[in-house]
Order: sequence, then structure tokens, then C-alpha cells
Amino acid sequence: MPSFIPSCRYVVLTMFAVIASLSFETCSSNHSEKKSKPKSQFDTTALSDDAKNRNLLGIVGYKVFQSIRPQMRVGCAQVTIELFEDARLAGLKAELYYYPDHHAAQMIFTSDEDMLNPDGPEYKPAILLTRGNDGAVISRKTLEVPCARIDTVYLDEHKIRIAYLFTLDYSAGMGSYNGPASYFVHLTDTGMCNYKGDNGFATTLKSAWAVRYANDRLEVWSKICRPTDDDDFAVTTKKCYLDADSFKSVTTVRKGVWEAESDTGEEGLKEFFDNFSQ
Repeated sequence: MPSFIPSCRYVVLTMFAVIASLSFETCSSNHSEKKSKPKSQFDTTALSDDAKNRNLLGIVGYKVFQSIRPQMRVGCAQVTIELFEDARLAGLKAELYYYPDHHAAQMIFTSDEDMLNPDGPEYKPAILLTRGNDGAVISRKTLEVPCARIDTVYLDEHKIRIAYLFTLDYSAGMGSYNGPASYFVHLTDTGMCNYKGDNGFATTLKSAWAVRYANDRLEVWSKICRPTDDDDFAVTTKKCYLDADSFKSVTTVRKGVWEAESDTGEEGLKEFFDNFSQ
């Protein structure tokens, strides 16, 4: 079984189980040091020369949800990233709110209502394509959810350096641990690669995260509540910061129960930071 498929789930899909069981890799823009690495969530499958020339590779019943020409790293040729989703869906919506007074930002997601309908049809999984300058498909990845999206996040408060946020929507089922899972990624001429140490940040009833800028450096503060082996609950808080191509983190775990605030505005964000360790 490929390593990007979750190996453990609750009776309802839990986002913590999904995130905890994912394995990742980072990609180097130095093509002279390519190595064979295990498969990961953001691996893409290389296509044969014959397949590259097929019109949309036989993608039927889909629409282009996003088409992005990302800011490329030095040494990487320009590519276009295309995200296809079921043509019947409106897609996952997101908006990043900046709060200068708090030196912070928060991503607010809105899931597709049709995807959440338990009586609705089965929707096709989203597809991620990487195209070269000539339009040929370099790689293709079929995702495990119908809705996903890519957003831009600033790595510094002056909004000069950027990273990309890749989000997969696991909201179907409406459980306490179900919701969008976001990963900080960079894009190279071979596709999408995650930052080492980024195990995902979930937005659910039992988990939340926000961005804070300290010394002009991006930090991600996340909080999650989950059951323990002794039928109790534990709250895990984590402060992550990006150092070169890796996330470093400080994690604390305590017994207790916690739920994310329903207030997603500035006051809710302030309360999240003020009560982060509680």
C-alpha cells in the first residue's frame, strides 16, 4: 500500500489519523543530486513520452479549478500547476486574513456544500497536473479527496518571500476530526514538494492553527485535541517555524479537552494565541 494512504482511521474519518500516518519528502532543485526516495503525499508519477502528448490525459467530467504559474526557485524551469476537480463541484474556498496589530494571519476555509451532502453522488477525486513551458504534462497525481486548493502564504511580514499552502478537504462525514488539512509546499520543475517536518495543519472542531510573525519570521501555532489509549483526552500544542527548507517545532502535551473557537474573527484569533497553552 502506498505510504500516502492513511493507515489508521476512527469509525469516522479523523483528521489526526490522516495527518499522523502521512509520510513526506522534500525535493531539491539541484538536479545533479537526485536520489531515489520513498513515495509520499506529494509525489507525482512520471509519465511516458507517449502519455505526455495525450490531450488532458483522458480527463473527462472535470474542470480546471486552479491554474498557477508559481514563483520558481533558482535553477528550476518555469512550470504550470493545474488542479482539476469534478465539474459538478464549486470547490473548496479559502481566504487568508491578516491582522497587523497581532502580527498574525489565519486561513478561513469554506467547504463545498454538495460534497458535504451525505445523500449526494460520489464525486471524482481531484487531479494535480504539472506542465512544462511547452504544455506537455510532466507529472500527474490523483488525490484521495474531491476538493483541494493551492494558496499563497507570505514567509515574512513584509510580504516579500512566499510559500504555497496545499490544502486537501477531508470534511466529508462532518466528524469532530474531519476538515481541511493544509501543508506548506514549494514548487519545482518536477512538481510539488513539502517542507521537511511539515506533518500538516488541520482545521476541524478539535484542531486549529494560525500564522504568527516573530522577528520577521513565519511561525505556525497549532493545537489539537484527541483521545488517548486510557480513554482520556490530550491536548497537543505545537509552535513551528521555518528554517531554510525544514520546519522546526516545539511541542507540549497535556491532559484535557479542548475545542476550536467558532469565532474566526480578530477576537477569536487573539483568544487562540492568548489561551494557546491552556
